[in-house]
Amino acid sequence: MTACSVYSKANNASKPSMSPDEHERVAEKLEALIRDTQATIELAESHGLYQIFPEDFQALLDIVDSAIKQQREHTRAMLG
Repeated sequence: MTACSVYSKANNASKPSMSPDEHERVAEKLEALIRDTQATIELAESHGLYQIFPEDFQALLDIVDSAIKQQREHTRAMLG
């Protein structure tokens, strides 16, 4: 668990729950982040930057992974 996710969970504990529309807006923003980050990953791969900067490349992969998980959570909350 990252420091950001710990902060987020602790910070959200005192906030009221989000409406389905708010969950949808967040899921849409996450989709844009996922698309943009995947485009950056493809560019890094095509230029071989993943070999030169493996830690940075892994960070991009981690961003996509986290955003997908968060998007799934918001989608479930929106539908449920």
